[in-house]
Amino acid sequence: MPDWKIHTISVLLVFALILCLFSFSLEFGIMALLVLLFSGLLPDLDHPRSLIRQVLGLFCSLFISLLFFISMEAGLEMRLASSIIMFFLIFLLFRKIPLRHRGRRSLHKWRLGIILFLACAGLFLLVGLSVYLSLFILTGYWLHLGLDKVKYKG
Repeated sequence: MPDWKIHTISVLLVFALILCLFSFSLEFGIMALLVLLFSGLLPDLDHPRSLIRQVLGLFCSLFISLLFFISMEAGLEMRLASSIIMFFLIFLLFRKIPLRHRGRRSLHKWRLGIILFLACAGLFLLVGLSVYLSLFILTGYWLHLGLDKVKYKG
């Protein structure tokens, strides 16, 4: 089982250090902490029993089934039944993502942190969020990989 507690504590410690070195608004600080926490747990998405995989699977299932419910043009009963079925299908599919928790098909790759950083920087720029938030993504992702490298020595 991935050690999400160690990764969460290390993210909080790094965030405290960042707060000592830089000053920013409360709103940006909250967003930065959430982004850092999310990205600090993200590499374990490839573990079938990881906390982030369970939470993200649940969130995505709820979000997509809610969108499905809202956008469907049918009676209430049909929309509700279809949305419930959609929720369970997405949740089950999400839990069966064919990844490995180390090795070739793993999310534990340093270059994926860079790819995620660049993709999110572009997305944040596009939607009007601070591009600096993408640095928190890179920091959290690499912090996770660094801790795993020390823990597993390789």
